[in-house]
Formats: sequence, structure tokens, C-alpha cells
Amino acid sequence: MAVDPYMYHLEKGWIVEYEDGTVIPQFDNDGVETRWLRVPKRGIKSLTLKWHNKHWTITGKSIYIQFCRAWISPGMSEHVVKERCIGYWDGPNKVVYRVDEATGNMKMTVED
Repeated sequence: MAVDPYMYHLEKGWIVEYEDGTVIPQFDNDGVETRWLRVPKRGIKSLTLKWHNKHWTITGKSIYIQFCRAWISPGMSEHVVKERCIGYWDGPNKVVYRVDEATGNMKMTVED
């Protein structure tokens, strides 16, 4: 069974569960972010994307991916997230679940 995304104090973000039961959320209880580049990729059991009261979980894949699309305008000091994404490689194809940051609507895409 995949990790329960509601047991973490996380409104939006990803949660990784490993085969040994270890769990790494994107943000810890103090709001400190774990960078995806620092997350071990071996032994991942599931990858969950949480957006408020919704969540999407991918399990049983060998190569997982996670990224955000964001933009920044002149004069802004911070970037604005447009969409949060999780996915996996399925042979030569990249399968991506994209969640619109403003609406919470999810769209799945398959890219060559």
C-alpha cells in the first residue's frame, strides 16, 4: 500500500516512499524543502503528488521523475509555480501527471 499523503503537513508537493518503508516528503514539518536532486532514486516504491485535498500516486515503476514549471516576471523576486509534475519513463516515453497550480486540475501526457 502506498503512503497516506494526509499524514504529512503538506498542502502541495511530492512524497517519496521507499521499499524499506522510509518516507521523504518535499517539505518537512518545519517547512524545509528537500531538493529532488538530493533524493535517492534507487528503491522507490511510490511517488505521490499532493495538491490540497487531492493526490495522485504512481507505483511499480523503475525510473521516476518530478519537476515544476514556473515563471518569473521582471520586477518579481520570487518565481511563480505554474504546474507541479510527477511521472516516470516507460521505455522511450515519458508519462507525466501535470497538476495546474491555480486550479488543481490534473492532465496526463505521454511524450516521445
